[in-house]
Amino acid sequence: MRTADLLHRAGIPTIIEIVVRQSGMAAWKTVNLPYYSLSDMICTSDSRTRSGTSDLKCPYSVGCASAVNMAKTWNSSPELRQATTLLEARRAATRLARISRHL
Repeated sequence: MRTADLLHRAGIPTIIEIVVRQSGMAAWKTVNLPYYSLSDMICTSDSRTRSGTSDLKCPYSVGCASAVNMAKTWNSSPELRQATTLLEARRAATRLARISRHL
């Protein structure tokens, strides 16, 4: 039996799922909570570009893996960007994490 199948049957999340879910939650908190401690890790793109008008984010430092993961997770989930409450954000991040299991 493959490890991925065993994890799926047991309901245990993979490392990728955990990283995606936590990065999504951190990105949402960074954007929506004004005094969140990680708010200086990702920034808004220039408003004159398509990324800026779409509310996409970029990491301040491409050398920081967590900032890159937060930006990629935020940019890949319109549902996460539209979430207005912490519960909605958690659900969106969990859905994105489940999708990432099969990548």
